[in-house]
Amino acid sequence: AAFDVSRQTFRLEKYPEYKAGRSATPDEFRGQIDITKEVLGALGITVLAEAGFEADDVIATLATQAEDEGYRVLVVTGDRDSLQL
Repeated sequence: AAFDVSRQTFRLEKYPEYKAGRSATPDEFRGQIDITKEVLGALGITVLAEAGFEADDVIATLATQAEDEGYRVLVVTGDRDSLQL
């Protein structure tokens, strides 16, 4: 499972208007992130987050590496930004 660390990413540094029209993350969602990470950890699911990168970037990198190694990759997400993966 991959999570964003913050909205400060390499894309924002290069293009300050990146996601400028996005609304703030709802407090209700923000409060669930740590709990979700704890549950995933308890289930033995690896949780990844890398400063400066979005979760999409982490997933895309891992998917590309796995495909290069001959694995079949299935990305499961509700994030519409990840549809190109």
